[in-house]
Amino acid sequence: MSETLTVLVMDTLHDVTMDTIFDAAERFDPLVRDLRAITAEFGSGTSADMAFQLHGSWGAHPRPREAVILDFLDRLPGGMTGREIAAGLEGR
Repeated sequence: MSETLTVLVMDTLHDVTMDTIFDAAERFDPLVRDLRAITAEFGSGTSADMAFQLHGSWGAHPRPREAVILDFLDRLPGGMTGREIAAGLEGR
């Protein structure tokens, strides 16, 4: 995993959570754990695929945690795989 990819993943996550309830460590850390689990499940699936499938599962009005996850996936390069994202989250 390149350091550049880790920085991209974590910078994106920090941008998405800034000024939200997930900006505090007690909520940020569990969010990272959830994202690791979600992205690891998708393996070679892309961030675009993940966002599409999760949006379909969560519907038009996602809860705040789901909305942050979708925003995070939408902001990443569409071809980034679940494995790459999970590795970027591990490298924090």
